[in-house]
Amino acid sequence: MKAVTFSIALLFLPWNQTFAAVPASASQPEAATLKKGVKLPVILNGQQNGWVDVPKGAQVKVLHARKQQIMIGIGDSQAWVKRSDTDFDQRLTLLKDARKEAQVTIQHDQAAQNAAFQKEKAKVSADFKKQHANYANPLDKGAYDQTRSVVDYYDSQGRRYHIGSYGQRIYQ
Repeated sequence: MKAVTFSIALLFLPWNQTFAAVPASASQPEAATLKKGVKLPVILNGQQNGWVDVPKGAQVKVLHARKQQIMIGIGDSQAWVKRSDTDFDQRLTLLKDARKEAQVTIQHDQAAQNAAFQKEKAKVSADFKKQHANYANPLDKGAYDQTRSVVDYYDSQGRRYHIGSYGQRIYQ
């Protein structure tokens, strides 16, 4: 009688709300729908207390996946079933396709951002060249001349001079 009561309670749980949202970062689907009915052991207080029939079409939680089998679970009850008895492979294919589409979208967005960055970089470079088109480096005018000073100094008598390499005043 306990197993029957438990199985009726299973049918009224909100499976679609609990397992419908699969995170995008998941490596495998978190839920699967049964194609065949399955018997699961009923676990109460850590001990098996009979069996419950899970009907065809019920959505179950996927705990582990192997090549030919997956471990499904409802509450504390777990069992290994064949992958072909569930829609796990179809969900896995959809998950991989969605991940590929997301990757393509990300790559497309990154390429668009990179193109916009390169365009902005070229514009900034052109603006810089335009602003500094008339700049002439003093060293491009010829060899360095000690008589040509960047800063001219004037003494108290109004004579112009510059500072020599040893700190002496050199008058013109």
